[in-house]
Amino acid sequence: MIRRPRRTLRIAVGVMAPAVATLALVPLRTDVVNVNLALVLVLGVLAVGAGAGRVAGLVAAGVAALSYDALPTRPYGSLRIHEGEDVLTTALLGVVGVTAALLTEHMRRHAFPRGSIGLDLAPEQRRVATTLADRSAPRSRPAPEGSHSARTEPTVAR
Repeated sequence: MIRRPRRTLRIAVGVMAPAVATLALVPLRTDVVNVNLALVLVLGVLAVGAGAGRVAGLVAAGVAALSYDALPTRPYGSLRIHEGEDVLTTALLGVVGVTAALLTEHMRRHAFPRGSIGLDLAPEQRRVATTLADRSAPRSRPAPEGSHSARTEPTVAR
């Protein structure tokens, strides 16, 4: 039941992150080559794909390509592109974004399988606790010479 709100939040991140990044890059569109702006958007798609999952990464790739088309390329504020280089850059941004989203999800699943890092620490905690308990347990000492028993039991302070 909790999955639906989380998925919706992840998709919202996939929509908002590239849109906000593109808006932040608008002041630079006259000073920086458009390809460099597209690379910044690819980094955002990578971050969304790694952090929010495959679906959000795919949404982010689509939004990044559309927002790149609409804002940093001429004519500004339109989905039309007049320069062939910008058409190619927009298409490559979409392809690289989709590929990045799929690869980051694949790597995330294989690098951190369920039950590893942070998901199920109970067996590891038990092993560490047992090891520490074994090391700190009082050990019996041999009886000093001249004593009546061969073994002395440790005393526990209360």
